[in-house]
Amino acid sequence: MGQENLPPDIHDYEAGGLVVRQVQWAWLWSSIPWLAVVVVLYSTQWVPLEDLTASVLLIVILVPRVIIWRRTQYVVTDDTLVYRRGGILSAKAIPLPIWRIKDVQARYGVFGRALGYQMVDILMDNGAVARLAYVPIASDVEERLRARMAEVEPPPGALVQDDDSPPDDPSPSSSPSDSNGVPDDRPGT
Repeated sequence: MGQENLPPDIHDYEAGGLVVRQVQWAWLWSSIPWLAVVVVLYSTQWVPLEDLTASVLLIVILVPRVIIWRRTQYVVTDDTLVYRRGGILSAKAIPLPIWRIKDVQARYGVFGRALGYQMVDILMDNGAVARLAYVPIASDVEERLRARMAEVEPPPGALVQDDDSPPDDPSPSSSPSDSNGVPDDRPGT
């Protein structure tokens, strides 16, 4: 895929792999419920809000989500999917070896197809699910991962689970990151 055919949120690096950032308005979409609450409270005055208070609330809601959005990216290399999530004060990079990926599935949600984004669910061999949120449809992340899955072999000595064996931890996790450290990547979670 040539550099000239890519939207601005997708960068194709020959040596480092494909770098995909969340779609442009991901920070806003994850903020809409909170923004609606502030607008309703301000306009109805159920809870008296001064102009300054409403402005500070909007800043407190939006700024962290914009920072997280700007610092979040997914990198597909030859043998690893690297999930990079930036926070306000620090950043994390979580490598997910492609040989451990069992399945990849794209979902569009209610508005995803119309707004140009998808969520990509990655099922790992231990039962964990990593969710890549607000991925541009044009990035072809699902197809690229499937192609890499077909080519990558586990390293020598790696423990590989059978398709019939149960996952390590069958209990679901309610936290944004499951017990195996695989992220649920939605801005603001």
